[in-house]
Amino acid sequence: MLEVVLNGEVVTIEAPTSISKLVDELKAPTNGVAVAVNREIVPRSKWDTFFLSDQDAIEVVTIFQGG
Repeated sequence: MLEVVLNGEVVTIEAPTSISKLVDELKAPTNGVAVAVNREIVPRSKWDTFFLSDQDAIEVVTIFQGG
């Protein structure tokens, strides 16, 4: 198990967990999502191979359109 900070909240996740798996588990939309780990944006092309580590700070941001 890993303890990470996800969008400002301390949570426990399974190890190993890739960014792709995390986004899937959060049921985030497939488009309009950006992920930063430790304040660095991780390109979507690396989500399958980027595995999270204990104490990582993760921000998952979705685009919201409205008017």
